[in-house]
Amino acid sequence: SSCQRIVDVGGGYGELLLAILKANPGVCGSLFDLPHAVAGAQRRISEAGLGDRCDVQAGDFFEQVPAGADAYVLKSVIHDWEDENSLRILANCRRAVGGSGRLLLVEQILPDRLSHDARHQSLMRSDLTMLVAHGARERTESEYRRLLDGAGFRVTRVIATDSTFSVIEAVAA
Repeated sequence: SSCQRIVDVGGGYGELLLAILKANPGVCGSLFDLPHAVAGAQRRISEAGLGDRCDVQAGDFFEQVPAGADAYVLKSVIHDWEDENSLRILANCRRAVGGSGRLLLVEQILPDRLSHDARHQSLMRSDLTMLVAHGARERTESEYRRLLDGAGFRVTRVIATDSTFSVIEAVAA
């Protein structure tokens, strides 16, 4: 990776960030989450032996996101919120990214047309769960592009994975 510092926004106990740091020995990271999550995250980072390359910051992504990183990762964050709050989170990320950073959304993307295959059925169950539990939803690629555009980002690519998740990479518009 060309990134030197990565912030995992809403990173919980740090599993994704720890995997990234283990795979990229020259990269440092910051985990950013609510105060109730940071104690567990600090413990996991220490257990993984990565305390020298990773710090933990408590905060609220509705207020601000720490600046100064090359990349900001949000996994399964935006699908938790309806459009208005999603835009607030993304706008705070846009301020933190500055002119040269990248945003990486790791989300499940609904296809434009659904079929009866197992993957699409799984995505629809997730969509229904998000609607019932949070009043939120899974989104299509065009819906993610619209949100990112509204927050001042330009999508550079969408990377499919072997799982139901994709990585949406965006830069400052």
